[in-house]
Amino acid sequence: MPEIQEITLTLPNLHYFTQNLQAFGIDNTNVLMLPSGEPHGQIEATLSRN
Repeated sequence: MPEIQEITLTLPNLHYFTQNLQAFGIDNTNVLMLPSGEPHGQIEATLSRN
């Protein structure tokens, strides 16, 4: 069986922002995060053997 020579990963680059819950009397200690549609994109990485 031939060895794998190269692997390419393409993943979404999504951003999540903390929400201010002070109006509800709650401190949000990075527990509730809201996904954002902007900015967005793709992250690609390629690993290869020499």
